[in-house]
Amino acid sequence: KYGMVYLVRLPTSEAMYELEESMSPKFDEKIFVIAEQYNVKYINLAGIQSYRTFDGNHIIPEDAKILTQVLCDSIRQVGK
Repeated sequence: KYGMVYLVRLPTSEAMYELEESMSPKFDEKIFVIAEQYNVKYINLAGIQSYRTFDGNHIIPEDAKILTQVLCDSIRQVGK
């Protein structure tokens, strides 16, 4: 009613990604099931290591602008 809903997994540093994977190794599979259940798209941008972070998780503003464009392009792509 209010627009489209997307589940998005954002990129992190390699160390943070490895930690996430060790804590929940089947995270993507679980999220994909939830996305299908609620008929929403899942965009997984994790594993993209080209974004610099302050602390492994929070992307620096310059790179966040680039990531925003990548996310917009991804939404356009999956929305087709």
